[in-house]
Amino acid sequence: MIEVELKVRADINRARERLQGLGASPEGIEFQHDLYFNAPWRDFSRSDEALRIRIKGEGGLLTYKGPKIDPLSKTREEIEVEVSDWRQARQLLLRLGFEEVGEVKKWRERYEIGGFTVSLDRVEGLGEFVEVE
Repeated sequence: MIEVELKVRADINRARERLQGLGASPEGIEFQHDLYFNAPWRDFSRSDEALRIRIKGEGGLLTYKGPKIDPLSKTREEIEVEVSDWRQARQLLLRLGFEEVGEVKKWRERYEIGGFTVSLDRVEGLGEFVEVE
């Protein structure tokens, strides 16, 4: 699948007011906890790729994101696989030589408008962002 998204630093309270004024449909709020990994044979930060486990209860999503196709947006290939046990998925990656290199925790508030998903993110230690997908 090809994912197309734009992400910018923003005041999410102002963005929320604007979305509500435009009639966007609220889709809920969720906490996301992501663990990022680097491959033993290449540096994903240099190749513009990402590999993460998004923890969802006991399970989660194992996601690979390829290099950006478009320099203005974050258009890239994305492959996601559901895992029933994120701890075992983490252990598998570590045993294969992957290194855990980062952790991101955020609260995400989602809206739907005009066929787009708009996310208002409060990222621990980084600030507030608006993402359109």
